[in-house]
Amino acid sequence: SDQGYSDWQNLHKTLTSHEKSSAHVKNCTFWRELSVRLRLNKTIDEEHERLIHAETEHWHQVLKRLLCIVQFLGTQGLAFRGKKDVLFERNNGNFLKLVEHIAKFDVFMAEHVRRIKSKETHVHYLSK
Repeated sequence: SDQGYSDWQNLHKTLTSHEKSSAHVKNCTFWRELSVRLRLNKTIDEEHERLIHAETEHWHQVLKRLLCIVQFLGTQGLAFRGKKDVLFERNNGNFLKLVEHIAKFDVFMAEHVRRIKSKETHVHYLSK
């Protein structure tokens, strides 16, 4: 290597100066904070992992309920659709009406319907 440190007689001064530099102090602080967060499992990755798991669980529970509605309507030989394809509208069919009723008592469906109404989600498996 052509680059490197060669002033070995003044190494102590150079290291002392570097240790007092604002860049070194700032990076040491970041390193200590990261060390604590890693020890306590409070990293950004851990938070993202928790959010991904919660969202996966939400969709798993919603799809389980939608599948139950589909099975019920199918085994009873009932029509799914009505004249409208929108939640909370009159004549919106057995499927959507069951979703509305289940959402009154079930936290997962209530949250799903809330997300649809507030336009937080556009993929909701409840219309064409």
